[in-house]
Amino acid sequence: MRVLVFEDNDVNQRLVGRMLRRLGHETTFASDGASGLVHWEREPDFDFVFMDLELPDMSGYDAAQRIRAYERSREGAAIPIVALTAHAAGDVRGRCLGAGMNDCLGKPMRLGDLERVIKRWLARGA
Repeated sequence: MRVLVFEDNDVNQRLVGRMLRRLGHETTFASDGASGLVHWEREPDFDFVFMDLELPDMSGYDAAQRIRAYERSREGAAIPIVALTAHAAGDVRGRCLGAGMNDCLGKPMRLGDLERVIKRWLARGA
């Protein structure tokens, strides 16, 4: 599976990258929203997106909304987008869902959590 990860923190990039590689997935990282959206538009064959909510140039909410708008304009299938956040409770979760994301995964995350969320959304076909 090809995974696009929007994450500006180098430590989090290494951690998520190591976990995704261990699960057998190819990973592309974007350190900000704009570069992530460029990856998305140039290579629309990603299978999954993980989205940090606090990116340096735009929020993860805005980036997710732009991905959903792009999908609608192309009449493409909706890719699973899962937020990566240290604030996965209550209002944040609702805002993520309202922005078009499918789920939230709390930081710090464990390998089993990452694997479960991937399997859940791939099984549902987003």
